[in-house]
Amino acid sequence: MTSKYGLAKALLADLETGSKSAGLDAADVQEALLVSLVDLMKRSGEHRDLRGLLQYELDNLGGGGTYDLPRGGGHS
Repeated sequence: MTSKYGLAKALLADLETGSKSAGLDAADVQEALLVSLVDLMKRSGEHRDLRGLLQYELDNLGGGGTYDLPRGGGHS
């Protein structure tokens, strides 16, 4: 059985491959995905604390170009 994070990582790998084959910058496509995903989550209404989730991730970004995205507390 695949975990939700395993599935997400596989989708991101496909996104990277698709970006390259389309001649697009992977970071630009990731940005578009993030914006689209946040919009979808807002419209679905199933994520009651979307702002809290996003703030949690922002607050946990590491310094020096290293990103530390710990999981837990409602993210499992």
